[in-house]
Order: sequence, then C-alpha cells, then structure tokens
Amino acid sequence: MKKVILLIYIICFANLFTKAQFTESFTDGDITTSPAWSGGLTDFTVNPAFQLQSNNSIVNSTYYLSTASTLATTAQWEFYHQISFNPSSANYTDVFLTASASDLTATTTNGYFVRIGNTADEIALYRKDGAVVTKIIDGVDGTLNTSNNIMKIKVVRNAANQFTLNRDLTGTGNSYFTEGVVTDVTYTTSAFFGILIKQSTASFFQRHFFDDITVQVFVPDVTAPALISATALTSSTLDVLFNEAVDIATSQAMANYVVNNSVGSPLTAIRDATNLALVHLTFASNFPLRTNLQLTVNGVRDLSANAISNATTTFTFFVVQQKDIVLNEILFNPTPTSTDYVELYNNTNFTIDLKNIKIANRNTAGQVSSIKTLTTNSYFLAPQRFVVITEDSALVKANYIVQNLNAFIIVPTMPSFNDDKSSVLILNAQGVVVDELKYDEKWHFSLITNREGVALERIDYNAPTQSQENWHSASTSVGYGTPTYKNSQYKINDQLQGEITTTPEIVSPDNDGMDDFATVNYSFPQPGYVANITIFDAAGRVVRNLQRNALCGIRGSFRWDGLGEKNQQIATGIYIIYTEVFNLDGKKKRFKNTMVVARRK
Repeated sequence: MKKVILLIYIICFANLFTKAQFTESFTDGDITTSPAWSGGLTDFTVNPAFQLQSNNSIVNSTYYLSTASTLATTAQWEFYHQISFNPSSANYTDVFLTASASDLTATTTNGYFVRIGNTADEIALYRKDGAVVTKIIDGVDGTLNTSNNIMKIKVVRNAANQFTLNRDLTGTGNSYFTEGVVTDVTYTTSAFFGILIKQSTASFFQRHFFDDITVQVFVPDVTAPALISATALTSSTLDVLFNEAVDIATSQAMANYVVNNSVGSPLTAIRDATNLALVHLTFASNFPLRTNLQLTVNGVRDLSANAISNATTTFTFFVVQQKDIVLNEILFNPTPTSTDYVELYNNTNFTIDLKNIKIANRNTAGQVSSIKTLTTNSYFLAPQRFVVITEDSALVKANYIVQNLNAFIIVPTMPSFNDDKSSVLILNAQGVVVDELKYDEKWHFSLITNREGVALERIDYNAPTQSQENWHSASTSVGYGTPTYKNSQYKINDQLQGEITTTPEIVSPDNDGMDDFATVNYSFPQPGYVANITIFDAAGRVVRNLQRNALCGIRGSFRWDGLGEKNQQIATGIYIIYTEVFNLDGKKKRFKNTMVVARRK
C-alpha cells in the first residue's frame, strides 16, 4: 500500500512540475492546445513559418494571449520576438513572465513583464502592482531604434530572487548582452505567462512575431567566467572581454589583472556601463610595440560569484607601418560588366586588424584625397594573406577566378582610379600613408592591345612599390586577374632570400701569395641551406664541381684555387661561378658570378 501511495505522489509531483514549465514553438499550427492559450484568440494566428503573428486590425487597441504557468522563482524565461517597425509610446509589446490572472489588462493583475519598445526604444523589465507599473531594470535607450528589430530575450530569476535581463539582437541566443540586474521579492508565485500588444494605426498591424518560448527551472551557474579576448586599443589601454557579465567590485580591482614583460597591473579598471562582460584597463607604462604580451586574470567573479583563476590570454599592440600592408594588385580599367578593385597583402608575420584602415587617391594638386575607411568593424587579415577592396564583390567574382570568396571588403563608394594613370594610397588608422602606387597604363605589357579588364600585378612584395619594374599585366592563363590569391606574375625565385658574392675579381693561381684563390661568400637569413657550386668556362663547359650538397650556415665561404676538376691548370679567361641553393622545403635560388683567371708573367 505504501508503494502505491508513493507512486501516486510521484505521478502528481511530476504532473505539477510539467505544468510549471512549458515550451511553445507553434509547430502544430494551433494555439488552443499543448499548451492552451486564452484571451484574444482571433487577434493572433500561426503563420506559414510556424510563428505566432499578431492579427488584430483595430486602431488604438490592446490585446493579449495567456497560458497557464506557475513557475515564478528559480526560473528562466526565453523567447524569440520580432517587431518589423520602430516602436513608440503607443506601439510596444509586454511579455508577462508571471501573472496572477489570465487577463493581462486587468488592473487587479500582478506580476513581472518585459516591455519591448516604448518611447525610449528599449528592452526593460517592469513589475505590475495592479494598476501601477514600475520599471525595475532600465534597458539601454535606442536599442530598438530601427524599422526592423529581431531579438532573443532571456530573463533569469535565481534562488536569491535576483533578476537578470539579457537580449541578443541577432535572434539566435548565441551572443546575449545583459541589460541589467535587480533583486525583487514582491511576487513569488504565478498563475499565467502571457503576451500583450499595444498598437495604434494600421502601420503596425500584423507586424509582431513570436517563437521558441521556453519557461523552465533555472539551473544555477557554477562555472567561472572565461576570458574571450584582450585588445590593445592604444599603447596603454586594454579592453578585456569575458564570456559573461562580471560583477563590478572584482572586475574593477586593478590587482586582479597583470601583464607580463614588466608592464604590471593597470592604473584603472572600469567595467563598461552597458556591456557588463567588458572591462577597460589603463596602464602607466606603454606596451612594447609588436610584442606578444600575456594578460593574467585572477579573482574576477561573474554575477553568480564564480571566480576566474589564473586565466591567460595574449595580445599585441600593433601599429601598421610602411611595408606591413602592401598594394599587390589593381584593376583600374574594368570592362563594362566589372568594377575597380584593389588587392592588399599582409607582408608581416602578425595578424593585422584592418579596422579604420583607409584607401585614398591624390587630387590634381597632389594632395591625399577621397579618403575612404575600409571598415569600422574588426577585420583580421592573417599573415601572408590577401584581401580585395571593391564596391561590388559579385562583379569581381563574375569576371575573375576567385579562390577565397570571403576575402573581400566592400567600400560602397571607392576613390576614383583613372583608366590611364592615377594614385592608390593605403593609410593606417592614424592617417599615415603605409603604401602608395602612382600607376600608368603604359606599365602594361606592350603587346596587349586592349587593356580593359587587365589587372596590374605586383612582382615582389619586398621590392619598391613605386617601381615600374615591380609591376606586370596579369597573365592570360588566369583571365587577366588574380583577386584573393597569389599573383600570376609573382617572381619565380621568391622562395629564398640570400646573397652570394665572390672575391677578388681576378684570381692568379701561381702561388705567389697574391690573389692565389677565389672566395665564394654566402649570407642567408637562417641556417639549413644546401649549396651546389659549379665552375663553367666562357663556352659553358664544366671545369670544376666545387661543392656538392654543402650544408651552409648563416654566413660563410668556400674557396676555389683556380684549378680544374683534376687539379690541373686551366686556360686564362672568364669563368662563371654558378651556385644553386635549396633547403628541405624544396625552395631554391640560383646565383651567377663571374671571375677572371689570369697568370702573372
């Protein structure tokens, strides 16, 4: 008998718990069952996209839907909402998290609701005490000041009756922003969840959408906040972003942050006024330029009092300088079906943020003109990668082979680049010119009769930009342009950098102590190169295999005694010292040096 009573108790408890929480995605196309909604049933409809949509066409009306929901404490409410208009004091939505009665308009109904809209174009949390409503979380003004607003809203009430209001304006629920936090214990029970709409004119009819409503028990956060990033804004300021809101006391404790390389702790730490997951740090000493630094964070707590411990992230203070970003390709005379484009190349070993980098030209007076910002948002260009700047990426993709469809930045109004000659400039965020090209259509390959649609390509990233010898028409085989990838005319021997020299100019191998041998000197940026050195006479015949697979250091030399392969004397005259260098990566480079062999009488 006791087992039967226990079973009945479990069934009843489970039934009550199920009714206390619910989900509604409207995929059944019905609002009368599972769950059952009451109120203005004809004022709403489930549209073909299986969303709840307003359907009231009465001017200056207020209407609602509600459904049973008894979850009020240690609870979490989440829903999708879209209003395809700019809200006002006469046009807004109230979503009741808790309500004491099904009629949301009644002056006797108590509870909590989220107001989306109103005069301030905000998302805020209110408490309803009968006929009186009180704002308890004041959202950011102007958040909804657009003609189409999509959002995901989440409200959490923890065991301490602390409400947290979050919103995600992407509508995905992947990037919540905290509007505010408040503790309120006025109402700890609920009977209904509901939606109330206030609208004025026909301009707002049928323009409210709801989906993916979830009311569930709140599971407390027991995970410490995580570091997302540290971004150096200036030489002494650092923005630290966490993955969730952090409390003001510990986030503003300067001792909780330390940067290595003798930078130390900040002078000030200020949590952002609107984004509670962001902290602004200011340091007494400047960050070393172009140096990977490490930030260590300890003791910063989230809103659930979970403390971060020994978390680290790296950052670099990087100011774009000359030769960091280089002009790599330009199409200045497009076909009628295409458009101008300029390709940039990251010529460093650092990832460069192109935020606030600018493109420009020069006017007839030679002054920098038509300055256009590439992007006001962060766009990270990886080392040795390309990005194309244009007004219309679709036209570029339609006319040329494009290997990286995402390597584009759209500048709606590009500076003008004349079909015959003009200037292209790249400026850093501080307005300093970091690369400039004064091009001329005469730089194109002379046998190309129709230059329309033919891009000029850079031959060498490290050779001077303003050199006609460093530019060439893109090849026919690639369709006269290589936007987003390596140029067709890029130099063949780009694989290795190094130098081979020979001394003296004349060698006399007669053992008289003067210029008896030649020295082949080498210099490379790093060890690991292997050299083959062959001596040829003026007719191209091999006279000596001086070195075979000789391992080189960074600097060194080899000696030639002026004799042939079998240590025999060779005829006086001009000889070619041919050096081929390669490494294990398969990269190679060839050098030719001349030497005169003579004998003293």
